[in-house]
Amino acid sequence: MTHSNQSPAVNHLAKFIAEEFVIGKGGCVQIGAFLKAYEWWTSARGVINRRLTPVELLDRVAQDFRIEPGKVRFTVDGEERFIYGLANIRFRNDPSLSWRLRYRAAPREQPREPTPDDTRSDQERRRAYYIANRERILAKRRERKSR
Repeated sequence: MTHSNQSPAVNHLAKFIAEEFVIGKGGCVQIGAFLKAYEWWTSARGVINRRLTPVELLDRVAQDFRIEPGKVRFTVDGEERFIYGLANIRFRNDPSLSWRLRYRAAPREQPREPTPDDTRSDQERRRAYYIANRERILAKRRERKSR
């Protein structure tokens, strides 16, 4: 499937596909999930300097593996949905949810409740800071004037 005359910049692509995906009937992978997996895989393997751009990557996948990006239809709980993705390919370790990104980031922190300090205006905060650090501020001013 891959060409023997590929440049070193592309040699890692076949290895990435073989390690992370299963090509065949069924399954689909979102373009964003595919690109993020490629980004993290190249980082982990130390091929960052040979990383392909997203356009080059999708062109290479289409050329070498005959997997074209496009609108993919799938059904969830009887409801038909569409994603922009790669059809007939799935993550190797996640066959049931192959269209979802298995490389999820840590959950985002919930926004914290505002503290009384957050609700004060900038002027009030500056004034409170000045009062708390008055002696130090005045000493610095005197030092600057004496220079």
